[in-house]
Amino acid sequence: MRALIGCSQGCGPVESHSSHSLHCLQTPFLVSSTGLEKSIYMTGVFDTDPRRNPLWGANKAYVAYCSSDAWAGDAGPDGNPMGWQFRGQRIVNATFRTLAEQHGFGAMPHTRVIFGGCSAGSRGAMFNLDVVANTVVPKGVQVLGFLDSPLWVDVQPFDSTVMPLENETQLIVPLINPTNVLDPNCVAVYPGSEMWKCMYGEWRLPFLKTPFLVSASQFDKYQLSYNENTAPPYTGDALTYANSFQSTVRNVLAGIPTAKQPYSAVFSTACFKHCTSDIGDFWGVKIGRINLKTWLDAWLLGSLPQSKLVESCVGFGCGQCHAKPGPDALTLAQLYSPPPPSPSPPMPPRPLLFGRFKAPRQSSATTLTTAAVASPPATVKSRAKQMSRTIAIAVVLLAVFGFCLTYATRVVRRPPSIADDLERRRLLTPANAAKRRSGLESARPGQWIAATRGTGGSDL
Repeated sequence: MRALIGCSQGCGPVESHSSHSLHCLQTPFLVSSTGLEKSIYMTGVFDTDPRRNPLWGANKAYVAYCSSDAWAGDAGPDGNPMGWQFRGQRIVNATFRTLAEQHGFGAMPHTRVIFGGCSAGSRGAMFNLDVVANTVVPKGVQVLGFLDSPLWVDVQPFDSTVMPLENETQLIVPLINPTNVLDPNCVAVYPGSEMWKCMYGEWRLPFLKTPFLVSASQFDKYQLSYNENTAPPYTGDALTYANSFQSTVRNVLAGIPTAKQPYSAVFSTACFKHCTSDIGDFWGVKIGRINLKTWLDAWLLGSLPQSKLVESCVGFGCGQCHAKPGPDALTLAQLYSPPPPSPSPPMPPRPLLFGRFKAPRQSSATTLTTAAVASPPATVKSRAKQMSRTIAIAVVLLAVFGFCLTYATRVVRRPPSIADDLERRRLLTPANAAKRRSGLESARPGQWIAATRGTGGSDL
């Protein structure tokens, strides 16, 4: 049994009382479940078409973002100076508990849950992943993480008026009380004033113990546009900053997964994208001919040919960033099959019967080199040799057939012997000749033929 638990995307956490108040006014659907639709249309990893989604038959649960704490907080109104609730941890735990009690989650053996999300949802899944795997899900349930765009990299903004995400993270930690989801090993490496790094993608991902697949665009649309404080097109220094941002992301991904994460994997396009798993980009955006759908499918089967697929082109938006519907992406079977052979070179001259070579008729798009004419490839030589052998065999067969035909003709038309001549003379005596003439004149043609066939021709 497969189950997919997806936490929805949202904006980043709040860093102050004033910003949270503005957050509530501008995006009320991100701070409360009130007003949410009873049903919504989802595609990508939630799609039910088996051609588009390897998890098409899984049981799915979608949790809308409403805690404003990247699903990491556990603070009541008395626990922070703003008097607000930050209960992301409890919402995650209650979701799994409700699925187990009311929907039979974990009751079947070999149940596997893919716990993940997009943007703030993926960061929340990153924070809660090990806790969910160790203490929340029923015993015997295997947990995997599917993290779409959780990677905030430690880089200063291009616009100096923008608050760095690092500072924002430092401010949110004491407000939301994320203690229960902070990895002890991470806190040991980054204690005290650096503890905020355990809430930051670049520093937190290397400490995950539960296997995960992370999808991270090299020009992450959220952080890059936030740091630039403007949307593309980028020119001049802004473009230079965007390209250096790509280099930073690649350097971070070079260390993920670590040697202690052998079952984890990376998928990274050179695109200006953010959150591609719940839209058509899930199968439409590719690295070469491999999309995130195929990479996820192979990872779930434990048969990835390698742990990382990172697009190697350099320059803003240089990847295959526009979703293209159609069957041009590799299927899972093609991912493991050997690459197709390279196109064959132009055909060399064709051999004639007598060992000479004659150039074949060439199209305008094909040229034949002098070297090919002077020294045909080994394959052509072997074909010429085989053709010569075939011709030789045919000549021998014709000779044998002609000999047999000549011998048969000689047997039928052999010259008369002395015995034959004497018998002929005996039969052609005057008395026998008269007898033959009278018999032939009195017999009808049909009776004569029957008589000669019946007697074997002894009366002739």
